[in-house]
Amino acid sequence: MADRTVLFEAGQAGPPLLEKAGVSCEFKAYPGLGHSISNEELRNLEWIKSRLQSSS
Repeated sequence: MADRTVLFEAGQAGPPLLEKAGVSCEFKAYPGLGHSISNEELRNLEWIKSRLQSSS
């Protein structure tokens, strides 16, 4: 991973903390993306938003 803004290890550290708080989650890496956004990432974000809206 070549993100110079957020270390890859920092991203990997998030899910265990969330799971400890009772939140089910999955770490997803986007190889070669760096600190930008892709269409795949936007689709995943829409999926997350739909789950949050249906649970409220």
